[in-house]
Amino acid sequence: MDPSRADWYIRQRGNYLYVEPASSDSNLTQFQKDASFIVSTDKFYPSDYALEPVHITNYYVRLRDDGDLWIEHEQYTSAYRDAASFRLYEYNTSRTYHDRLNTATQTIEQS
Repeated sequence: MDPSRADWYIRQRGNYLYVEPASSDSNLTQFQKDASFIVSTDKFYPSDYALEPVHITNYYVRLRDDGDLWIEHEQYTSAYRDAASFRLYEYNTSRTYHDRLNTATQTIEQS
């Protein structure tokens, strides 16, 4: 979370997800519905999570082949379950993150 953007949220518009400030919509009630999700544990796989929009049942956030996040009706295929599941490996609230892609750990500070 960026402290200078504390009023920005992930929200659904159509089937896509966007990061927008609450002030971007004149209808705050609709914005709040679009920015509310249920986090389900073990929905598709043990120890994995899935995100379901609060106001649309049986739809889940999934990763599309093009890399976009998309909300789509639940499908009973392994490809859908794979794309709609995620795991949290580390939760860090500090502003310093560790890049583990390199062999040596580098500290990257957000500016």
